[in-house]
Amino acid sequence: MSRLVSLAAAVIFVCTLTTSLAARTWLIKPDGNGDAPTIQAGVTSAAAGDTLLLADGTFSGAGNRDVEVYNAQLVIGSESGNPALCIVDCGGSSSEYHQGFDIRTTGTPTTVLKDITVRNGYSSAVGAIYVGRNTADPVTATFVDCIFTGNTSVWAGGAMAVIDGCTADLTGCQFINNSATSGGALCLYQGSSATATGCGFEGNQAQYGGAVDFSYTGTASGSFTTCAFVGNGATKHGGAIYAEAGGPVLSVCTFIENSADWSGGAVYLNGGASMTHCLSIRNRASLVGSSLCCAAAQPIQITGCTFVADSLGGAVIQCGPNVSPVLDKTIIGFAKSASALACDIGAPGTPTLTCCDIYGNDFGDWTGCIAGQAGTNGNFSADPKFCDIKTANLTVETCSPCLAANNSCNQDVGALGSGCLCGQAVEPTTWGAIKAIYK
Repeated sequence: MSRLVSLAAAVIFVCTLTTSLAARTWLIKPDGNGDAPTIQAGVTSAAAGDTLLLADGTFSGAGNRDVEVYNAQLVIGSESGNPALCIVDCGGSSSEYHQGFDIRTTGTPTTVLKDITVRNGYSSAVGAIYVGRNTADPVTATFVDCIFTGNTSVWAGGAMAVIDGCTADLTGCQFINNSATSGGALCLYQGSSATATGCGFEGNQAQYGGAVDFSYTGTASGSFTTCAFVGNGATKHGGAIYAEAGGPVLSVCTFIENSADWSGGAVYLNGGASMTHCLSIRNRASLVGSSLCCAAAQPIQITGCTFVADSLGGAVIQCGPNVSPVLDKTIIGFAKSASALACDIGAPGTPTLTCCDIYGNDFGDWTGCIAGQAGTNGNFSADPKFCDIKTANLTVETCSPCLAANNSCNQDVGALGSGCLCGQAVEPTTWGAIKAIYK
């Protein structure tokens, strides 16, 4: 063997050895008898690329809360892969502040938190998870199949706050019963962003953004795909989402029974946004916009969505001065004590509707600033013939006018297609039937 070949083989061996040494797995146990006594000790001892596996049980006390993950590219996850069995209990309270994880790691790969529950965080700034900078470079942190529940922030981000241009990538995470002043579950501010896929936000509470707040401090951004927002509440604006600066991209999301005491029962927008194939069901705002309040004259695109049985707020979609949303292939039906869409009286915008079905809304369908658009651009007013509105099954009968074969624009209208044969709807979708179901 030549010296050159021998040298090459040695280099490959050393590189392989270095890689294998860098990929150590640490087992951390709640009783302290693992490879390190606490989560913090494991983080401090681990090298970039290592994995910390947390055994099932409840981690609590010093070293297992307020965990600082600085400049350590790690995977921290449960050994069993079941977040319900692997719990980090922060034990925070109004008299004793404690968080779960403070993540400030830059570079690739990112810090990953997966398959764990973080609960009972409580602090002045963020309840459970902080994602921010420790250097000049922004941080990206990844969260997979985690549960964040019962966390509280006096200010922002009951479960999680992402700041200063940093990013959170969320997949399959559940945010349940968290609370804050802004963003009961998640707060994005100072130019930060989030990408959420298949996540659930349920029972979170705040003044602004019961679930998510895009803060006024710097333009934040976020993309939410196949996410569900259920029973979140805001004492002021944005029962599920409040976007003061920047705006969300919402795709195949569901908003059910969110509420705001002031405006935007589901979503409050002060910037541009898009909604595609989303469902809005039984959301409520006491004053303005039972589902959406669009406050600023920014581009708003609503495509292939369905709004059903939203209530109060004057209109399902309430537009501020000079706001001109564009709606395409969308259903707005059966609103209670509200019209379908309304514009600011003093400075009305010019909404554009194409191939939309507006039907059965208590205070009017094609009224106000959308009067005259019925019968034009493929728009119509007809019973969508939902299969089972009582159980929120908003697929439609095969003879529904919202299917491409049965309307003049030859396109499916609404978020969902056919789901039952003609005449097989469980409940007739008359306005009287809807009022009997949703009292």
